[in-house]
Amino acid sequence: MTAVPAPLRLHLIRHPAVAAPPGICYGQSDVPLAASPADAAARLRPLLPVAALPVPVYSSPLTRCLALARELHPEPVVDQRLMEMAFGTWEGRTWEDIGAEPLTAWAEDISDFAPPAGESARMLQGRVLEWLDDLAAEARDHDAAQGAAADRVVVTHGGVVRALVGAVLGIAPADWFRLQVDFAAVTLVEWPLVAGAPPRLLALNR
Repeated sequence: MTAVPAPLRLHLIRHPAVAAPPGICYGQSDVPLAASPADAAARLRPLLPVAALPVPVYSSPLTRCLALARELHPEPVVDQRLMEMAFGTWEGRTWEDIGAEPLTAWAEDISDFAPPAGESARMLQGRVLEWLDDLAAEARDHDAAQGAAADRVVVTHGGVVRALVGAVLGIAPADWFRLQVDFAAVTLVEWPLVAGAPPRLLALNR
């Protein structure tokens, strides 16, 4: 009898707070952290399986994520698809400078509106779910063969966490704003490796 693979448990961590001026759209800009990532790692480590098991840690390439990921694992796996939503020509500008007209257009079509040279929320979710499909395929092969735990730690951004939780709960991008995703907090989701099984949200903002 073939064993049914255990689901993936994704420990999703939004990066710690950043040292960016208030009211700035920073998106994929590489802004620095406001404090040492070691402090955040010390608080998070007891909530994660990294101490007891050789659990892989995945990270966005942006410094605000990668600095924390390196505190949790000596060699985190970096993936561009875990970056924050691209805001294109809006990045580095204040929301006030961007202006009411384009922001209204965005508010009226949150799912599919993309800033100039940027991406929409639906495009963000598409690349994040592509990453998750690749991760699930790798876990089916590796974890079944090795008998390893199905835990994965992911250090990423608020938009990516909302995209994944939205996929788990069936929440449309237009309603992602209702999901509060705290800095340097763990959100735990369970993603099935067999067709037809439902994903689950196990914890939010630990």
